Amino acid sequence: MNIGCGDVGQFNLTEEDYFYGRYSFPWTVTILKHRSPLVHCLGILIQSADIQHASNWTQFVLTSSQCFGYNNNDSERKKKLFYVFVGKYNPRNVSEMIKNSLKIEDIKEYKDSTSTPHITLLKLKTPVILHKNRHPVCLIKTKKLHVAQKCFVSGYNMKKNVVAEYPASLIFEFPCTKDSFRVLQNKKGLCSEVKQLQNVKHDGAGLTCFVNGKAYLYGIFYRSFFALTRDRIYQPLTVLDMLLPKKVKMYPLRLPDMIAFFAGFQPTVSGKAAAVLIRIHTVNVREIGNGNLGFLILEMSKSISKRENGTSYPRRARRKEHINGVDSCHTTGLDEDGFVQYNKVDIVTPIACEQFFGNKFDRNFMICVTEENSPITHSVGAPLICKKNNVEITFGIKLALSAEYENKNENNATASAYLSIAEVQ
Repeated sequence: MNIGCGDVGQFNLTEEDYFYGRYSFPWTVTILKHRSPLVHCLGILIQSADIQHASNWTQFVLTSSQCFGYNNNDSERKKKLFYVFVGKYNPRNVSEMIKNSLKIEDIKEYKDSTSTPHITLLKLKTPVILHKNRHPVCLIKTKKLHVAQKCFVSGYNMKKNVVAEYPASLIFEFPCTKDSFRVLQNKKGLCSEVKQLQNVKHDGAGLTCFVNGKAYLYGIFYRSFFALTRDRIYQPLTVLDMLLPKKVKMYPLRLPDMIAFFAGFQPTVSGKAAAVLIRIHTVNVREIGNGNLGFLILEMSKSISKRENGTSYPRRARRKEHINGVDSCHTTGLDEDGFVQYNKVDIVTPIACEQFFGNKFDRNFMICVTEENSPITHSVGAPLICKKNNVEITFGIKLALSAEYENKNENNATASAYLSIAEVQ
């Protein structure tokens, strides 16, 4: 059976099945050190250009030159040191995974005028037989990049021991150079914006973009860096207008009443996520107390107005407006699958948080909140929204200060500190 490149639809699947299922695309491979289950680098299964649209085997993997160094003359030792595993990464069965890993026959570094550093091509000793769970991504025939509906960068979660795909926003300024980001210095390539996640490494990973339902390799991950007002910016291939979906972003230290959807994905609330490109105009920091806390306020170059008959946004708490007397409260955030979730919370006495966090909790500027069985895994910077006299009010912003415990009903619960908006205006 001949397999077409980058076409998950031939197996009645979509890119969303992989993203929400939290497993990697069939062209993402793992590169292992000899007799070790630890992921050294990621790579991308490709096919030679003349047969990439219909074949049943391949021997080629692309990865970053940083994974193997820059000296082609040193490849003999490295060919014996590293193995390539094609398939779903499974550290629970290390011996089987190493047994099925493929040896490397040749390692070559390739250079071009648009990217520095460069890419490395691995030729495998044994051909990879293609099927539903392993087939190559498509290569672009020209240097012209098509506007993609969705893009992803592969990543290895070192804490959960899984390889998965993470949404990426292309920055269309090619090549991306120090003129776009000074931190690049003499490096150049294509830049992309990806949410910062702890314990996730992307070394050698592919930046895969879908055009008309087919996946194309837009670049190989080199390194990440921070740019002012941005979350994580990836520099294997991409630029710097900020992608703001319908209700904008909910990353750490963002404005309190903003929620993120991954561009192009259906959120859990009604309506479809729409995206616009908006530049950040100015950034203001408001410090609180001794300066260890504060707000980062971003002013955008264009305003965002809600649609007719759209859901109204909660108003911000007024200065010294007390949270006492609210009818109910909730917070929001992303679950581990990237869905927007809402969860009911309770406002409790500051003494509870002082017991959990000691002098890190400042009752003059913070609100103590508890919640049970929350599905939310990404919540720092999320709003605390309470209903008072039938009006929704944003009272706080979630800090990175949480503790899990078992409450009196023997349910799993979490105590968290929120920065009080009413005390810092």
